[in-house]
Amino acid sequence: ELLSEIDAVGSLENSLSQNINDIDKLNWKVSIGMVLTESDISDYKSTITDYVTKVNQYITDKHYAATLGLELFYAKDTETYNNVKATIDEFYTSNEILLTELGTELNNAVTEAFNDGILTIDEANAISRIQRQMAEIQAQLASSQFEAELQLIAADFTGAELTYESYKSLMERTAELYEDY
Repeated sequence: ELLSEIDAVGSLENSLSQNINDIDKLNWKVSIGMVLTESDISDYKSTITDYVTKVNQYITDKHYAATLGLELFYAKDTETYNNVKATIDEFYTSNEILLTELGTELNNAVTEAFNDGILTIDEANAISRIQRQMAEIQAQLASSQFEAELQLIAADFTGAELTYESYKSLMERTAELYEDY
């Protein structure tokens, strides 16, 4: 199941990259003074909508894959598993909320930009700024650095009996990692 989820994430990454290329091409047309055709406008709107949908699916799939990966290393319902899972959940949930907010902002910017039927350079730049923020978050998630570091921290505590001191150390290290990302 994990391999299937990893494949799905990879497909979404490719699709998101294509969406970004399509949007960049249309923004380029605007930047050189070309007026978008009705077909371009329709493509622009549908590509943005598709992009927002796929970014949200991407983070959900990454979250699920991280949880499945965790289950490969740790027995469910152990203290270490529950602590690491809570950190993973908090990390992905906060990014899901942020991406949802940015997706709404992006959709609103596109709707407003095309109210008059013309996409200006300033409007295209505003849309690109929001889309870049979303792409940066997606790129950070793609690096999987957070997951790798979290698994290294958890590995230090696997098989060891947790004392008050070691539990405190685990919580401090996961909190520091969460703050770094």
